[in-house]
Amino acid sequence: MIPLTLAFAALLTGCGNDAIEGTFQVQSTVMGMKIKGGQAVLKSDSVTIEGDKFVVDEWEQADGMVTARDKDGQAILHARVLENGDRLEMAGEGNLLNVTLVRVK
Repeated sequence: MIPLTLAFAALLTGCGNDAIEGTFQVQSTVMGMKIKGGQAVLKSDSVTIEGDKFVVDEWEQADGMVTARDKDGQAILHARVLENGDRLEMAGEGNLLNVTLVRVK
């Protein structure tokens, strides 16, 4: 049996790090036409999408969504988490444009 203090410490270790890290292929659909984009690299301290790098101050996950925010609290990335983080569907793009990030394995 695991001592309660170890179990509690393990639980706390998972808190506060909501970042989804990895290299992703950017896939876009514009008015129904699929466009293969470049790469996105997500790290705990930055998001780089097709060469544009943004500094991340905080990551948060809630209700199946992940959000990366800058130091001013502005959302850099806001996406629905699918397939245990292997697919991120960008939110707020509208009906004409859909952007999905697919993890490169």
